[in-house]
Order: sequence, then structure tokens, then C-alpha cells
Amino acid sequence: NAAHGPGLPAALAVHAKFVAVGTSRGLTLVFDHFQEVRRVLGTACEDGVAAVDLARASDLAAVGHASGVVRVWDVIKGGLLKAVDDACAAPAACIRFVGDGDA
Repeated sequence: NAAHGPGLPAALAVHAKFVAVGTSRGLTLVFDHFQEVRRVLGTACEDGVAAVDLARASDLAAVGHASGVVRVWDVIKGGLLKAVDDACAAPAACIRFVGDGDA
């Protein structure tokens, strides 16, 4: 039941070590490649995840929410590194790390 669990999948990002799934209840579930949940980022709320990205060169996750809030997390420690409450006036539908070791 999506009302009592983590919510429905809403966004996905893949990393060499992790797979992150953002949910309709505002959580980001981080799985290892053995499908084990390694970290739950955020708290359940009505502000669903609209976009998620995992940095290639580090263990950071950027999460954009339906309200326009953007959060940057340390995936290993589970700590919130930065929250920008007024990042967007509309849902943060796409979020990407740039200059992240891409050719």
C-alpha cells in the first residue's frame, strides 16, 4: 500500500555502486546491486520526489521534489549536505550533476 509504505517509484538513477529510487512519498531508497536497501534518504511526506541523480565521481545524490525543493545528500553517511528550499517555482523535474568526470 503506497499510503503506508515508501510510496510509488517516481524517479530513478544508476551509479557504479548504487541504484536510487525516488518515491511519491518524498523518500529516496538507495539499493546496492544485490537489491538490498542500503540507505533511506529523507522523511516520508507529501512532497514527492520528481528527479534524482547520483554523482559519478563521488557518493552524492541530488534529489528534486515536486515542490521545487532540491536536496543534496551524502549517500554513504545518509547526511543532508545542502537543502535549497526555493530552487524552483515548479517541480524539479530533471536534476543532473555536471562536470562530474564526464568526457
